[in-house]
Amino acid sequence: MESNTQFEEKDFLPSFFLNYIGNSQSNIFSKLKGNQIITNTSLVNKTARFIRKNDLEHGWLRVEYGMLPYSTNERIDRERNSFQTKPRTVEIERILSRALRSSLSMDSLSLSNRTIILDNDIILADGSTRALCLNSSLVSLYLFLKGNGLSHLVRSLVFGICIGIKEDGTFTANPDFSIDQSLSNDIFVIVDDKEKIVELHCNCDKNGFSIDLMKEIILLSLDSSKRYFDYLRKNIL
Repeated sequence: MESNTQFEEKDFLPSFFLNYIGNSQSNIFSKLKGNQIITNTSLVNKTARFIRKNDLEHGWLRVEYGMLPYSTNERIDRERNSFQTKPRTVEIERILSRALRSSLSMDSLSLSNRTIILDNDIILADGSTRALCLNSSLVSLYLFLKGNGLSHLVRSLVFGICIGIKEDGTFTANPDFSIDQSLSNDIFVIVDDKEKIVELHCNCDKNGFSIDLMKEIILLSLDSSKRYFDYLRKNIL
């Protein structure tokens, strides 16, 4: 079953600039619409507390997400200066971390007692940054693992897209901030290259939506993901 419509590639396919920062082994500058993000991948010799407590030999992965003061129209405080991470930041970090962990063999001895950290610094934010963060993180992560002889850890590729439902029932991909404010619904979908749903988050502040619309959203996500994965395999990975 396929969707009757398609999103334009400019609405979901980022521009990636590899090796943007010399100090990091795997780093990417990513752009999509009005969003710009720098992603760095590193591997440290420590792991999550619950893994140590239970004497597990698993590795771990976490995503860190932060917005620079002038990433938006008005200056925002750095979260490290507020002594408390914002709930939305925590939510985004958890969603992206889970999705990327699902793409790896985290129980491999190659990662035993080590943690992969993906740092995402948002330079410019104009809506749908979580999708760009995930997609930028995947590329940085894959290239890092490949460069360190750890490609065997990769079980799947993942792709994220924000889909908005307009009041007239039509869809928009990765809506910018001005459009986002007028949407009836906002859905964040993460799928893998095996056509499976990894994460699904719906925002229904105004109205709910039908099962038929949900099916169309999933089909649009899968269609976009296939084109995205094809692009990565031909040009980057």
